[in-house]
Amino acid sequence: EHPRPQFRRRDWLCLHGAWEFGFDDSGVAPAVDWLSRADFGSSIIVPFAYQSRLSGIGSRAVHPVMWYRRRFDIPSYWRGPRTLLHFGAVDYKADFWLNGVYLGAHEGGYTPIDFDITRAAHPTDNVLVVRVEDRPSAEQPRGKQDREAHRPYCFTATSGIWQSVWIEPAGDSYLTECRITPNVDGPSFRFSPRAAGIGSGVICEARAAIEGQIVGVVAIPLEIGFAEMQLFDRLLWSPDSPRAYEILLRLFSRSGEPLDEVYSYAGLRDIRVDGSRVLLNGEPIYQRQVLDQGYWPDGIYTAPSEEALKADVEWIKRLGFNGVRKHQKVEDPRWLYWCDRVGLMVWEEFPAFWTDTPVSRDRFRREWQEVVRRDSSHPCIVAWAPFNESFGLSELNTNPSAQSFVSTVVADTRRLDPSRPVVDNSGWEHVDTDIADTHNYEPAGRLFRAAWRKFEADPGRVNSLRTWNGTHQGREWYGPHYTRPLFVQGKSYAGQPIAVSEWGGFFLAGRGEVSPIIAQRRGVEPDEEAFVRRYADMIRAFDATPELVGDCWTQLTDVEDEPNGLLTADRQPKVDPDRIAKINRARWRRRRKRAAAGGTSEPS
Repeated sequence: EHPRPQFRRRDWLCLHGAWEFGFDDSGVAPAVDWLSRADFGSSIIVPFAYQSRLSGIGSRAVHPVMWYRRRFDIPSYWRGPRTLLHFGAVDYKADFWLNGVYLGAHEGGYTPIDFDITRAAHPTDNVLVVRVEDRPSAEQPRGKQDREAHRPYCFTATSGIWQSVWIEPAGDSYLTECRITPNVDGPSFRFSPRAAGIGSGVICEARAAIEGQIVGVVAIPLEIGFAEMQLFDRLLWSPDSPRAYEILLRLFSRSGEPLDEVYSYAGLRDIRVDGSRVLLNGEPIYQRQVLDQGYWPDGIYTAPSEEALKADVEWIKRLGFNGVRKHQKVEDPRWLYWCDRVGLMVWEEFPAFWTDTPVSRDRFRREWQEVVRRDSSHPCIVAWAPFNESFGLSELNTNPSAQSFVSTVVADTRRLDPSRPVVDNSGWEHVDTDIADTHNYEPAGRLFRAAWRKFEADPGRVNSLRTWNGTHQGREWYGPHYTRPLFVQGKSYAGQPIAVSEWGGFFLAGRGEVSPIIAQRRGVEPDEEAFVRRYADMIRAFDATPELVGDCWTQLTDVEDEPNGLLTADRQPKVDPDRIAKINRARWRRRRKRAAAGGTSEPS
């Protein structure tokens, strides 16, 4: 399957498989030494990081510098004078050479890298060399990737190439991207294409079709950069009906000569905040989410197969959820494709740095903007969440500098994509947010309801949905630091929608090794009956709170020493999935009945 489902050319060549590979732990060897080496000393299976078993290496040792080499031929049948080289993601800093010619560099572990390699490429026996540097730096956006010694809540790191590598042909002028923004009221799509090598008068034509039937056409002058396509048919995207328009983009010269052709798709849907509600296509929606960290025991950050990537999305749907919060990871575009097609609402979150410095902030801000540009055309994404639980931010509650940085990133996000809500800092200590979400790991529904009643009575004074003191049933679960303010000092709740975007996280006895600190904080249930009973208790507490617009169970799968998934790390259900789905789907009926009385609901 093409690695970029929303930007596909007909011809392309995948460069997965065995590459030559070597570590350079000193990091000082001149590039010329590696470029001229007869033997790199080892091999690796791309696109898997060396820390994963599927790479053929499977070492957790820190190797700060690594080198890759791959030979390839360009298919002789390709038409088009240019050849493009793409990397989905390389963690973290990388330099690239083709046939000894330096192509360029890239910094950032989650965003794509593209080169026009026409001048450096040969018809056959091309030699591609990549140097990657991934030091255990706290100034890199790394999320939960463990730097060195294993820490609670952190997992095996990923270094080097971890997403797809491929080449494809293109014309002298070719498209480089096209953002597609829906307008359900039109109905219409706004197309914003960009291209390389263009002259004056170049036109991008966009066609939209449903089941082969053309329902919209528009010509976009590249000198203007955007145009609106009116649609003859209005088919809305939603989790219940994830309909997509197939899109064809074609580039033409002033004289009408075809220059490039790209296939895409788009969903017609609207997501917005209306007072204390979240509306999907003009109707209130309750987001029943599950948290997903996107780790596999054999591939780490990289799914072992396309089928595995799709299966995760299908499991979420089968378990009765309509949304997913991708936590501390920017996922492969193929995963977003399956969320688009299967019908899941996604909160996209960026991995945190671990120490707050000017370097950390510059890296974070630049790469987050690249992420928003990469993914803004996916209908499944319904919220951007750049920060989580103040990770890496220095004393956010009281530090004006950290608060200003959060506000700047939120402003960047809204400027790049004004069509979606922004959750500034998921969990607590909000600065400027469209949804006031909270992370609540209370062990009983009555404790959440007690916290809610206190907040509801005087939100400005209480400023917390976590007033529980950490003790329950005669023992301490969390320490005094557990309660965090919902908003930072100087800010207060202003009527935004409220969601519990993390809850639960408890374990099933005998189903995975739990670190002592996590076991203490979350709790271990002795059997499936107790697990399901506690799960249902929390759901009833949320359902008794009609002001909520969503909740998010933690989590979908076990991840290393966090075995609190509904599925094991190798994707086997730990409790009867039909029981969980039955509880979740019963909520649909209760919420829809409440809709008749004006409460939060979701479209049928």
